[in-house]
Amino acid sequence: MLAAALGVAVCGAAHGQSLEFFARERGGAVARDDKAVAVAYWYDDQPGTANDRGWMFTAGYVTQNDAEGYPHTRLAVFKYPADVNNTATATDPPGPSYGQAEAFAYYPPGGSWTPVGQHAATAMAVDELTGDVYVTGYTTLEENGDNGTDANYIIVKYDKDLGDAWTGTGWGSVATARGYDGTASNPDGDDRAVSIAFVPGTFDTNGTVLVTGASAGASTGDDIVTLRYDGDGNPSSHWGTGGEDTGIRRWDGGHGDDTAAEVGWFVIVDEDLAGLQTAIVGTSDQGSTRHLDRVVLCYDPTGAHSGDPGWAKLYDNSGGDDYGTGFAKFQESTETPVLYACGHSEVDAASPPDVDFVVSRINPSNGETGTDPYFTWVYDFGGGADEALDITISASDNVPIRAGWVWITGRVADNGMAKAGLLVLDASGSGNVVGATVYSYAGATTGNAVCAFMGSCMIAGTTLASIGDADVVVLWYHLALGTDPTLVLDGAARFPGNGNANSDEGLAIARGLQTDEAIVGGATTYSSGALTDLSTLRITGP
Repeated sequence: MLAAALGVAVCGAAHGQSLEFFARERGGAVARDDKAVAVAYWYDDQPGTANDRGWMFTAGYVTQNDAEGYPHTRLAVFKYPADVNNTATATDPPGPSYGQAEAFAYYPPGGSWTPVGQHAATAMAVDELTGDVYVTGYTTLEENGDNGTDANYIIVKYDKDLGDAWTGTGWGSVATARGYDGTASNPDGDDRAVSIAFVPGTFDTNGTVLVTGASAGASTGDDIVTLRYDGDGNPSSHWGTGGEDTGIRRWDGGHGDDTAAEVGWFVIVDEDLAGLQTAIVGTSDQGSTRHLDRVVLCYDPTGAHSGDPGWAKLYDNSGGDDYGTGFAKFQESTETPVLYACGHSEVDAASPPDVDFVVSRINPSNGETGTDPYFTWVYDFGGGADEALDITISASDNVPIRAGWVWITGRVADNGMAKAGLLVLDASGSGNVVGATVYSYAGATTGNAVCAFMGSCMIAGTTLASIGDADVVVLWYHLALGTDPTLVLDGAARFPGNGNANSDEGLAIARGLQTDEAIVGGATTYSSGALTDLSTLRITGP
């Protein structure tokens, strides 16, 4: 079996997992730190044509030393056919770039390796209709011959073949890129985008692009800055007055650093609130008495940040540190949607403190007045540090509106060992915890990303097979309904790179055409002790 040839170890309740596709990319002939941070599946639905097939997109960065020996990274995006199996082994690559990419793109672009500073992707969004790819991250500028310290937001749009898709006067050294340089006057004022969302429809020309991250203020520490563009790369006129601040919203919590984790969107159709709403979840430093609080921001269609429904809401659990890490939504065509924000909180003053998963259901129309919009679950897997890292929602196949489940994964402490945690909530409004479970292959394990379909989910993560040997792990679960619903592990595939003593990571996951098909992005090592290559895997589950 191909999986065996490429070194996949399969464990769990089922043994039908196989590695169907595996590709690595690196910046140079000498292995450096190369990593995938986002993956997406796109189905080019053109029946009766040669283009009626699926594609995998992977975004991240690759690294190479310059002539002076400084390591430089380049933002990288790759496109692979999703219906082609990998028939070559991964033990003897022919060169620096040895995947099966049908197309690729770099920022800075160019046929030769001439990056200046550091450039890396942090997130990606794909237009499901056209296959256009939107990538965000950060780029630094080389200053006075050093390695580059001033990071700025970077946003690039590619067409489905990874050709430049934005035209006209752009930003930076590439005419087709967009970016944001913040307000800090010092040379080390970093601005780093962390999340991007694409909104189809007619709110802006050719869709809407939303980007958020952290931006150094002139005297306020880091602030949460969110950008809104139309699909053609113009700052959205819905946010602003036509000046240089058009399409930009900056939020300062008033004390220390404020950082975003994820941006999302929803639509309200009520005639008084109608339009595209923007939501951001993150973490805000509220000073020595409040420590860190999770924050959820909401902007109305005009970008207003006060009144109804534009607001900022802080969650403070007993005075410890509270982190916001993920966002998900239920969107109904006839109702105000329900938002879910996940994170983790310190729930006592022990040393080290007990940290628990925290998930809130939010009615965005309540705003800052009236009833508190939060309905919050605090879930303790049994003591120790439980950190929620990713969240998604799946609808059920039932008729009732919002029937479905909220899936949250992360890293939990179980009997002194870090394990991948999975928490499932009833999304129908009852607030029930449907199920919770943990998984570990042999050593410390983390669930880094989760995707779901109806009553099942897949998790991409990292597991420590032995001291110094981390592997990619993919988990398949389904929810067995009944009087007492339970989570069932259908199978687990562990991919140990090409040997032991490696640092392999599963960092992003998406479903392929089949519901049990996992497309995983991350980093794997080519040989024992080497640094990582940007990697894409397609694994078929039970």
